[in-house]
Amino acid sequence: MIRFEVTGTTPLLMKKHSFSAPLNKLAHHFHEIWYFNHEGEQAHLVRVFELYPKNLAGSVVLSIMSYFLKKE
Repeated sequence: MIRFEVTGTTPLLMKKHSFSAPLNKLAHHFHEIWYFNHEGEQAHLVRVFELYPKNLAGSVVLSIMSYFLKKE
């Protein structure tokens, strides 16, 4: 288990890369960005993914993946 404490309001950026097959054939890397906002005793979190495809096939597959990553 990994625990962390957010002590500021700046975003947390994680770059994910060096994937195993078949994802390494489709994507260069992903950026996962977490934005934190504290209002009183409540904390709000927004999680954003930026997907970087390697080729046209990767673009199609990653666009399908991005659909399932969205939450409305």
